[in-house]
Amino acid sequence: QVEVKKYVLPKFQTTIKAPAFVSKTQSNVAFEVCGRYSYGKDVNGMLTMKICRHTSSNTMYSSGPGRRVIIPAVRKCLRNTRPVSGCTRFRVPERDLGGFKDIRKYPNTKISIEAEIEESATGVKMAAVMAEKVVGMHDVKLSFEGYEDVFKPGFNHRVKLTAAYLDGTPVERLTVKVKATAQTT
Repeated sequence: QVEVKKYVLPKFQTTIKAPAFVSKTQSNVAFEVCGRYSYGKDVNGMLTMKICRHTSSNTMYSSGPGRRVIIPAVRKCLRNTRPVSGCTRFRVPERDLGGFKDIRKYPNTKISIEAEIEESATGVKMAAVMAEKVVGMHDVKLSFEGYEDVFKPGFNHRVKLTAAYLDGTPVERLTVKVKATAQTT
């Protein structure tokens, strides 16, 4: 005796592997979208991806003493649909997202990525959304540690300057030029 049952493919997961940080000095935003079954096999299907650059609404900045300029919010998105088998890498030029050079006008510029894979065998769709990444002014953040609020002239004053990438990873072999000045009142 033979029994026939409906076969249901195992669930799969869509993931986005994005850079740890995005800075205005980057010429591309690179990321990877993957679709894998729970047991590790690649998913075959159609990938629909959307990457957006957006800013806070009505950013205000000063263009001189007593002058304020209100810049309207920007939202620039790119969409792409393509067949996928497992993972697909993307490299999106920053100019296609409206560029990052105007980051001073838009200090809260963010990048977001959404991806959805539709399995070709069943039509089941699984989506993933990447947490927004703030576009930084620089690749490296410098910060001082161990300094006091009060400087006493004539006494040694030691501080530690740390350099880390925007994701907090320490920078190795970075040359930094430091200039110290003092004012007396």
